Amino acid sequence: MGAALLTDDIVGAPHWSQSLAAPGPAPGASMGWTSAGPDPTPPHAFSLSGPSAPRLNGQVSPGQQLYNEQWSSQTLGVQSADEAIQPIANGSIWDVVTRLSQLGAPVDRLVTFILGLAPHFVGPFLRYLQMAALDDEEFSHERLAVHLDIALAIHPRHYELLRRFVSEVRHRMKLSPEVAHFVEDLALEGRLHGFLVSKFGLVPLAQVEPRKQRTAFLRSTLRFLESFGALTAADPNLALLYRTVNHYGSIQNYYAQHDRPRRTVQRLAELGFDVDHIVFSRDELLSLGPGEDDLRKPWAAWLRDTIQRLLGSRGEEPEIDLGLDRKKFFGVIRQDYQALLKDEDEASGLRLVNRLLPELERRQEALLRNGDLVGETSVKQIILELQAIKKKISGDTEHLPTQRLVAIRSPKLVPELLFDNTRLSCCLFKPNGLFHGEICRLILDPATPIIEFWLEPYPEFLGLATLYLGLNARGERTILMDTVDYNDLLHDLRGYNGTMRFMLDAIVADAHLAKAKRVAIIAAPWGKPLGFANFIKQMASRSDAINYRESYYFEAADPADGALEESLVARHHYTEAYGYDSPLAGVIDYCFSMVGWGTVEKLYTGGRGVYEIDVEQYLLENETLKNRIGKSGAPVVQARKSEIFAPPAHHEDELSWRRNDAIARAEQRMSRLLADVRIERIAEPSDAIIRELIEVENSAFPEELRYGREHFAERLILKDAELLLVRQQQSLAGFALSYVAPAISWQDVFLDDLALRSDLRSKGVGSELVALRAELSAIAGYRGLYVTATISPDLSRFYERLSFQLVGMVQGIGQILYRPLGLLSSGDVEVLPTILREAERLLQAQFSRPSATVHSALDQDLMQIALGLETAFPEDLRYDQDAFRERMACPDAHLLVLREQNEPIACCMCFRAPGIPRHAIMIDSVAVRPELQGRGIGRVLLKTQLAVLARTGYTAAMLTCRKRSVNGVDLVAFYRSLGAKEIGRTGNNVQMCIPLRANGHDTTSQDAKDQGTRGQDIDAGLEDQEERPSGGDFASHQLNSHKMNGHETNAHGMNGHSSAMAGSLVASRPQADVIHGNGHANGSAYAGRPGNGAADEQLGELTRLPSINRGIVEKLRKAGIHTIDDFLRSAGPREGRSALAEEVAIDADVLLQAALFADLTRAGVAPRDLGRLRRARVQTLDELRDCPTENLRRALPPEVSDADIQRFREAAIGLETAVER
Repeated sequence: MGAALLTDDIVGAPHWSQSLAAPGPAPGASMGWTSAGPDPTPPHAFSLSGPSAPRLNGQVSPGQQLYNEQWSSQTLGVQSADEAIQPIANGSIWDVVTRLSQLGAPVDRLVTFILGLAPHFVGPFLRYLQMAALDDEEFSHERLAVHLDIALAIHPRHYELLRRFVSEVRHRMKLSPEVAHFVEDLALEGRLHGFLVSKFGLVPLAQVEPRKQRTAFLRSTLRFLESFGALTAADPNLALLYRTVNHYGSIQNYYAQHDRPRRTVQRLAELGFDVDHIVFSRDELLSLGPGEDDLRKPWAAWLRDTIQRLLGSRGEEPEIDLGLDRKKFFGVIRQDYQALLKDEDEASGLRLVNRLLPELERRQEALLRNGDLVGETSVKQIILELQAIKKKISGDTEHLPTQRLVAIRSPKLVPELLFDNTRLSCCLFKPNGLFHGEICRLILDPATPIIEFWLEPYPEFLGLATLYLGLNARGERTILMDTVDYNDLLHDLRGYNGTMRFMLDAIVADAHLAKAKRVAIIAAPWGKPLGFANFIKQMASRSDAINYRESYYFEAADPADGALEESLVARHHYTEAYGYDSPLAGVIDYCFSMVGWGTVEKLYTGGRGVYEIDVEQYLLENETLKNRIGKSGAPVVQARKSEIFAPPAHHEDELSWRRNDAIARAEQRMSRLLADVRIERIAEPSDAIIRELIEVENSAFPEELRYGREHFAERLILKDAELLLVRQQQSLAGFALSYVAPAISWQDVFLDDLALRSDLRSKGVGSELVALRAELSAIAGYRGLYVTATISPDLSRFYERLSFQLVGMVQGIGQILYRPLGLLSSGDVEVLPTILREAERLLQAQFSRPSATVHSALDQDLMQIALGLETAFPEDLRYDQDAFRERMACPDAHLLVLREQNEPIACCMCFRAPGIPRHAIMIDSVAVRPELQGRGIGRVLLKTQLAVLARTGYTAAMLTCRKRSVNGVDLVAFYRSLGAKEIGRTGNNVQMCIPLRANGHDTTSQDAKDQGTRGQDIDAGLEDQEERPSGGDFASHQLNSHKMNGHETNAHGMNGHSSAMAGSLVASRPQADVIHGNGHANGSAYAGRPGNGAADEQLGELTRLPSINRGIVEKLRKAGIHTIDDFLRSAGPREGRSALAEEVAIDADVLLQAALFADLTRAGVAPRDLGRLRRARVQTLDELRDCPTENLRRALPPEVSDADIQRFREAAIGLETAVER
């Protein structure tokens, strides 16, 4: 930005916000008065136009004009201070110039400017400069330069008001009327904001968001300008934050409109959080003291209502028990009360207030003595209201409102939230907090809300609590409160204990409005938060709702912190619970303490653990609190989004039914092996059960492998930790212990302990326990099951029979084996054959030899079937081979095919599409041969498909269809007859959702039931139309005919349209960044914990290899290895492998095994089949070439056709191995 753009305002140029139309200088550059072109001076050295350079950008400066007109040939030395130049408080012009010179500032140009001012403007200018740049704080050249820039942009007649403005912004709670008018008249808020934005090299776009507290905004903006260079150098994320605010106008708009935070918002909705409140609300959560609505009431009506709350009425009990005889007391005040009702007599009103206040104060003291802070808070509220009423009656309105304590959902205003302005000691704030970079990350992440605590009329919040949204080990919605800080001024109204209780109530109220089940408060912080933790400790002794946990598992809604993907400083948050730049997932025990700038260590000498609060129990114990909780404002997230991404109402009940059904079927199978058998699921075992577990351990394992009480305690606090107990005649016969281990994978279950009594071995009980664990984990949505085992042929065979595959070796542990839990994994859906036989039975009414099959991978034959049935669609909607391959590469992708005498007659494709909720799966490409349409085949196809899906972890199926088919038939009505509900429209596409319920549950929607037999009436002409139900409007934004890239859209758009629900709502992609040696059972490479963007795709290629987990991938990436080809080039040669092993600290044998697997993929072998090839003793390309076809046929699943096997072998013949053994 040229200097003239700032200086022109003196003679009537537009405001700064309008003057900064061109990009400004780079961050750190001076905003001083410069000649045309870049400022040649150092960033800290403002530059003034000296005598030899009177022109700015080719124009005479306004200061120079004044100099020429009013000073002529006069000099500083011949002017009388009394006559013309008003002296400043601390001396003459010479004193100021001398001081600046001693501080290293260039003063010659400053003197020239002063001489260019009219004599009567010099004094105000120097007083402004003295106060703004030299007083109060340590001198800095940047601070001086900023205020010289501001002075140059303001007409000299305003210098005195400018001085008062800076002084009041820095030191007063409220601007005086004169300064407030000055701010309004010169639009200083917008102009200062534009000035700051321009220093980032940006053109101001969005208007300044309206503020309730303008003093806080002005104070923080001025402080930012004064320290711009130092702040932006210390935290590059400030530039990212200001680009965001400048583009979107507010952080909430950024959350709602930008894909990255919207994915996090989607995840919060999927977990069941009320995102309208916890992400977008700015409302009051709790308050104590009269609010604005109260103060607007007529005093008489307010007093009348207050007396009724205290004394009640004939039909209502009083709101507060004053501990006195109400009838007797009312007799005392009756006369004044009647005068209040009849005449609104002020004298009677004052007498009533004076009668009530002493009684309330006595009651308050009694409640405090008894430790009843809840009751005391209610009494205090009435006292404050009566004091305000008294002031209104007395006409003392200048001092309204009185003090008021308020907790609000932080709007995350920038720059106010960046600075503590010395009122807080929190390490998160700028400029001096040891972890001040965290405040930018908190602002950018929608999953980290903040509560602000205000004591009105102070113009800035005096306390805050930082919150992190996620789940506890039991999968309950939990809010982790990691940091709380406050200024002692916050205690003025309520005292220490009263303020602590108010803050706790506000945090619980916030959790209640967010639909959280638990609040977890760090029990052993350091610094100011320690006082709050000690208060919680006292409360825990009197409350059943608060429980201390020595160790506590918490997992953030997005542990990968995808919202911080662009963060330039740290990719994760700083918390006392998990340390600096660490994912928020794992066990919280001891807290992290700062040991240096940006450095933390666990403080093992302090306390540990968390206090867990049951939100609903807390509210039950404090009934009056519910009435005080504020209400969330109008929803800002479209109802369509919430309806799509939030779990359906039947979600929990349905999953519970499926789990119970799986256990019942497992019991039935085990009853063939053991008499009187029963299976139990236990998450929190009693001491008696722990003793039983130890007895079985002692029977099952040698002493060195046995788990003791402490081992079980450490594992049972982890995520989804669960025991499956097998009892025979009430005696514990065996058990399986499993949990999620984040160090291994976010979306897989680790089967840690499988133990049976020694007399029950080799009876099949262990196999049934593992099969049940696998099915329950699949229902819960997990992608795989890990086990470790000592190196033993017997164990290897046992786990191979149960569909596990060797994926790695770890020294000191043994083998690592993995079993995928995809939709059609072996043994996961044992009822699948029954479902398919039912479809065949229904088709027998029309066909002689019908068959139904489900396929998790496309061989060439199946591809031809799918392409052939595509002729049922109009030509512009047909999928090609790339489109099918792309969709079948998604998690849980499969193709249901109906045949008559081996000839395909219909098919349906399903897959877990990017951008749809995790509880949902996509139905796509429902096709029936044109000559067979109208015969009920489509209905059989879809009902069969829904029955298959209803046995999984999905509780909803989504599809997109046209309103009408090409024949004019109402397709929406058809899908409604199958239970579908319309959830949105985009152009001619209708998005629909079908609830998935297992057998025995009614899947027909109420709409269909209300239609009576209409569903039957439309069968013949409607159900088999060629219109494609698809995932287009849900997911095409992230599907491309050639690759998954999250941006390009397939030409078909999944259903021939480019509109995408993922684009219009919240986009997400499946990730592949955990240990997955073989992907999924359906051949998908997508699996694993949540990740982010392109980085996950890069991780995905390597994580498809057995033996390669996320930790190894990250090490390889640091070594410059991103793809399988990169890996083979480095790990294939023996010497290269040894060097790589040393560089990345990975065992060379692990790298060799991974390299052999990578070599096989070059022949086209799917990663999921690598483990199976081991059974045929195939680990290299040579062995693949030499292995007999019949051996390969036995080793590989039926989905791999003979043609595929031949293709593998032919490819191997043409390849030379890239691995030296």
